[in-house]
Amino acid sequence: MKLTKSQLKEIIKEVITEEQKFYARKPDSVKISVFKNKDNWKKAIKGGYSKVDPEKAEFELQKDKEYAARDAAEKDKAPKSGQAPDKPQAKPKVAKIAADPFDTDDEPTKPVNKYKMKRTTLDVADELALDFEDNYGDTGFDDYMEYGFSEPPQHVQDMLDELPAEQANAVMDKVANMLYKKYGRHEESIASQLKREFKQYNNINKNITRG
Repeated sequence: MKLTKSQLKEIIKEVITEEQKFYARKPDSVKISVFKNKDNWKKAIKGGYSKVDPEKAEFELQKDKEYAARDAAEKDKAPKSGQAPDKPQAKPKVAKIAADPFDTDDEPTKPVNKYKMKRTTLDVADELALDFEDNYGDTGFDDYMEYGFSEPPQHVQDMLDELPAEQANAVMDKVANMLYKKYGRHEESIASQLKREFKQYNNINKNITRG
């Protein structure tokens, strides 16, 4: 049976119409609807749908598919209801080894560094001599030994802290002896001189009185 030209045109039109897609966005929505029938698409446009450019519509629809696929993959990874999540694999325990396995608390006393002790003794003596002259020169050596020497300046204490306690005490004993020789004896000699002068003065007075 031969088809007339009009029938052939109608068939071609239907085929073309079936292959075409028409896009429109729902009112008050971001969702895009796809129409394969142009008449239905036109009715939707008249009903409030807005036209969407085919290229833009295909781009948005492709993005929606990608987002949906990603969400589905994340749901598959999530633990199902009533199923505990997988615990992370525990790391094997490793015993800690000291840097020196032969190092113990019962450490022998450190050997005396004679050079360091001598150097520290001289430095401390110099610093305390300055401390005495600056702060106790008017009050006297005895006051300094009672108050100042027992509480040395912080920078002097820092030098002593670099030594073991026994060595620091030995340094302070030597410094005390050095300070006494420099200042203590000097004060005694002045006192002796005053006593001698006072005694001579009394003798003179006695002679005058007798005469």
